[in-house]
Amino acid sequence: MVLSKNNIPAATGGLYNKVGLLKEHERFQKFKPWVALLYTNTNNRNQGLGHLLLNKIEEEAKKTGLKNIYLFTFTAENLYKRAGWKEMERVNYRGNDTVVMEKFL
Repeated sequence: MVLSKNNIPAATGGLYNKVGLLKEHERFQKFKPWVALLYTNTNNRNQGLGHLLLNKIEEEAKKTGLKNIYLFTFTAENLYKRAGWKEMERVNYRGNDTVVMEKFL
């Protein structure tokens, strides 16, 4: 999914069944799908686009009948907490303290 501003891509992200974390922490393979590749262009940060895109992803997930979605982050934990995501577990992923989170839709 892509959000544009002035017809220029400003933020992107989506739902995926396979994410890099699953290679190092196989116990999470039973969970899916995962919000991943959520990125806001540096010129468009701090304008609420990441939150808006996350809401759109969650809405689409609900429409398809999903009850839960998952993500992991070591950079944007507060964004997700403010959006109602709950911590499942903390792990070391690629040398970073990473939180694995779940959202009940």
